[in-house]
Amino acid sequence: MNRLKRDQLTIHCSSSDPQEHEEYRQSIKEFKVVRTEALRAGFKESWQNGDYQTIVKMAERVKGEIVQEGTALLIYYDSALMRTE
Repeated sequence: MNRLKRDQLTIHCSSSDPQEHEEYRQSIKEFKVVRTEALRAGFKESWQNGDYQTIVKMAERVKGEIVQEGTALLIYYDSALMRTE
């Protein structure tokens, strides 16, 4: 994947923003650009709260490349998927 396309898919940041994750969670449309750090923080919080369905729903609404390229995101998603089945 070329660098420009990859930069368009994910925007990396140095700190997580819980409010941004909450906006992602409440949105009903598919995401085109997300901050992976905010998504990771949201997955972690949802995991700690036992809210596995939210992780699955969020992962299905972002582009597959984002979850596949983020090792932590993929682990949270796969584990949450197993727990919701």
